[in-house]
Formats: sequence, structure tokens, C-alpha cells
Amino acid sequence: IGAFGAFKKEEGQTTRDTLKIIRYLAILGAISWALPFFVYRIAQPFNWHPTILMILLVFFPFYVFWIYLTHYDELGKVYHFLVNGYMVFWILIVIVSNPVFFQDFAAQTADLLGEESFTVSPGALILTVADNVAQGAKTFYVSFTSKQKQFVNESLSFATGDAYTARVDKNAEAKLGVSIGDIMLTQPEFTTADRVGFFTSLEAQTIDEILKIKVNCIAKSDTGRVIDPGSRETITPDTSKAPIEVAQQERIDIDCVYRAGAIPAGRPTLTVAADFDMVTLSYLRTYLMDKNRLRELRAAKIDPFKQYGITDRNPVTIYTSGPVSIGMGFGTPPIGVDTDRDEFTTTLGINIKNDWPGKIKNVSFIAIFVPKGFSLTDLSGSDTKQVQCIELQGAPDWCDDTVSTLYVIEPSISEPISTGQSLTARLRLRAPRTEYDAILGTTPISSKLFKAAVGYTYLLEKSRTIQVKATEEGVAAPTAELVKIVGDPLIDVGATSANISFLTDVAAPSEIKYCRGPSTALGTCTPVIKSATSLQTEHRYELRDLIPNSLYAFDLTAFSSACDNSKCDLGDKQYTFNTGEIQ
Repeated sequence: IGAFGAFKKEEGQTTRDTLKIIRYLAILGAISWALPFFVYRIAQPFNWHPTILMILLVFFPFYVFWIYLTHYDELGKVYHFLVNGYMVFWILIVIVSNPVFFQDFAAQTADLLGEESFTVSPGALILTVADNVAQGAKTFYVSFTSKQKQFVNESLSFATGDAYTARVDKNAEAKLGVSIGDIMLTQPEFTTADRVGFFTSLEAQTIDEILKIKVNCIAKSDTGRVIDPGSRETITPDTSKAPIEVAQQERIDIDCVYRAGAIPAGRPTLTVAADFDMVTLSYLRTYLMDKNRLRELRAAKIDPFKQYGITDRNPVTIYTSGPVSIGMGFGTPPIGVDTDRDEFTTTLGINIKNDWPGKIKNVSFIAIFVPKGFSLTDLSGSDTKQVQCIELQGAPDWCDDTVSTLYVIEPSISEPISTGQSLTARLRLRAPRTEYDAILGTTPISSKLFKAAVGYTYLLEKSRTIQVKATEEGVAAPTAELVKIVGDPLIDVGATSANISFLTDVAAPSEIKYCRGPSTALGTCTPVIKSATSLQTEHRYELRDLIPNSLYAFDLTAFSSACDNSKCDLGDKQYTFNTGEIQ
């Protein structure tokens, strides 16, 4: 079409020039119309949404669109009309290809025609079709934009491994888990006649799995005897009936108060404990080759990795962030598979190590995923069995046994695993001759993923030793005091930082809570919190990494058992300041 009249004739253009145009446009057209078949064959295994496939089929024949964008001014009036109509036609095809459009159109047209099909006016039918086209366009836009991110993520996951490995990669660098802050006291000193109050904060962060956390307060005498938990007056939050659930990131304030006289004189230890259930996921990529081919390459002094363009020469185990690290290994890749033998065997080792300053109280399961074609038997004396994902603690969404074979070990540990200690499993990995094609594939070097997931309960504790004095008979014990601010805080502001200082009438720990933007009691933003655990009357906080030329709001709090929930609000208003501009 382009060669025979679509483009305006250039002055002096010959038949040979026209033939050159035919050859150029014929090649371009052949490529553009062949690509959809090629793309369809590639896209089939991905099970993409029909709308995505339609867009590919429309835009890979880029011939007409290329003409429209690059040669529009060179086209005659008739061809302007034809090309515009062609593009509108395909855009409408994209819109109506959405399945939701078809469903709505069929339902509404049936309602409109139905029993009154002989009396419906052509105008009403046209309006119905037009309305459905508009609704289809809207539905297509919403559906497409909402699925873009999911589509891209799933495509990337497929290209780099699968959804499991994508989840591990996403969670490998994040700082996930639970941490406990320093323990602070509600008053400078205690006697046996005082209520003993202490508090701290717990930071919890997760991405995919919901963290279920139980907290506890424990007091021990200086001889190590645990004070009767029934003598606790309050513990907030109370997780004895239901744990705290954290879906993303949360700061949890923990307050503990023992009744007066419950804690004896001496140097008792106060402890805040948090235990939570967690799962650590991991994977190891390794490479397999026919042993005869590997020998030939090495005899010729050819590096197999360099020969096949593989840069990951020493793959290591990748695991999700948290208190536990996982290591896997079974030889230096590439691993040769002797195809002359009836069975390939090797040993797979898995090491589960406690990296945090807490304890692994219990290991509920170790799940191992091996590529299809392999089988496992345990060498450590534990009970190992092949299962389906549906059998693994409610079938978690990261479990996929369609691409791997799942084995589960249920180890029993006699005592908690402390910091730096490990739990090791040794397994025999086997593949019979009939599975060599599956594990080696059709390529000279085969890449395989071995995965391990560990479910466990972890215990974190933070302790502080205090002094409790005996009350002399007939002498009244000092009472805790309310803490008040003296004057207004002093605020020294720069473009990206601020110094806040203030005085209190009683020595006490304090806290500042601040965030960017106007708010009511910081209820409309996610605040940053800084604490000072020491007992003092002069308080100073340095706020860093602020946004220039912005409004910030902050609240001040002191801690004393004389205040409600041991928290004394400093000032009867919320304070604000504006950062300056960068000079």
C-alpha cells in the first residue's frame, strides 16, 4: 500500500526507487506480522491476561503505527483517513477484548432486547452499544492499570526463578523481625513500699508474613527467684489471650507495674520478653552438567562457566532477613552427573543458625524443595517425609510443589538454640537414571534451585537491674511525683535538622514524637520517636534528616508512675516549627 500510492511521489522518483520502497516496506511488514506468532508462543507459558496478549498483538504489528508517527505528513488525504480508521479500529478491539466488557454487553443487550425485541428503537440500541463501549473503555483502563504492577512483578519473578525466589530476594535486604528498646523506669528510685513500674517499646516489621507477638514482664530477686507473676498490677498490652498481630511495621509500647511490696529489697532484675513465630525462606542456585562433557572441557583447559557465559561462579544461599540464617551446600558447581551410572547421589547439608541475641525456642518444621527428578532421604536421624503443600501448616502462599518436590523434617530440640548455635540437617540427594533428562535438561549446563524454609518460635529479652531499698518501720516511703515542663521548649531550626531542648521540674525519662506536616496529636502521620532513658531534668534531642522548608509537629512526654499509664504529657499543646531553606 505504501509503495503503490500511500506516499506522495517525490520529484524525479523512478520505478527503481519505487521497487526499493517495496522491498523496504515488505521486509518491515513481514517482520511486523510474523512477530505476533513468535510473541504468542513465548507468552503461552506465562498464562498472561487476555488483554495483555491483545495489546501485544496490536502493537507488535507496528508497521501502520510507524507510518502514522514518522510519515504522517507525507501521506495523502485518503490515506490519512484510512490510517486513522485503522488505528481507531484496533483501539476499539483492545477495549472490547476485555472479558468484562463482553459480559456486561451481553447482559445489557439481552435485557434491552429480551421480550421487547420487536419494539426497541434503533436509537436505544445505538445508545446501549455506545454506553457499553464507554463502560468497556473505563473497565479496560481500571483493569489494566491495577494489574500493571502485578504483571511486571510476576514477569520478573518468572525470569529470575519463580515467585518463591522473588519473595526471598525482596525480603533478603529488609530489616525484618522484632527488636526491644532499653528498659526505662517510672521514677528515679524505688523502695519496698513503692509500686515498681518499668516500660519500653517494641519495634516490629514484616513484609509478607503477619508477625504474631506475645509480650511478658518478669521480675527476679537478686538471688534469681522469679517474683510471683500474680503480683503484677498491670501489663500492657495483655497478650495472654491473643497475640499482637503486625502486618507491616508497628511500634508497640510495653508498660509493666508490680504492686507495692511485691519486689523485695536488693538488686532485682526486670525483664521484658517477646516471643513470636516466624518463617525464614532461602534458596541456593547451583549448576549441573553431564560429567563426560565436564571432563572434556577441563581436559581442554576450558572453564565451563566462561564457556557458557555464567558469571555466578560461586553461588551462595540467599535467605530472608530475620533472626535465623540458612546455609545450604552439596559440592562446588558445576556438579558432574555421571550418566553411565544407574543413580546419581550426593549429600545436601542444611545449617540453621541463630544470629540474633535471643533464643530459638522451638523449630516447628524444616521444608525442603528439590527440583523434579530428585528425591531425599535423611541422614541425621530425624523424621523426613514427602508431602504436599496443602499439608504444610495451612498451605502457606509461598509453598509451590508444582515445580519442586517438597520434603518436611520435624526436628525435636531438647533445649533452646542460643546465639551463635546451629541446627544441622544432612540429607542424601538421589536421582535415578530415568530422571537424568529432567535434571540435566537440553542445555549443556543446567541451572537448578534448591529451597529450604524453616518455621520457628523466637524469644527476645531485654533486662535491667535496679536498686530497691527497704522502708524503715514508721518512715513513710517517698511517693512518685507528677512531671511537668518548665516553660516552653527551645527550638533551634536549620534546613534539615532541629535541636529541641526543655526542662522538667522532676528528673525523669522523656520522649519526643515528631512528624512532618500539620496534625492533631500526630494522628494523621507516621511519627518518628526518640527516647532518653536516663533520669534528668534537662532534656535535649537532635532531629536529623528533615525536609527543608516544611512544617513539623511534635509532642513531649515524660514517664512517672504518678501519671496515667506512667506517661506524663508535657505541655497542654502540640508544638510546631518550620525548617528553613537550603542556602
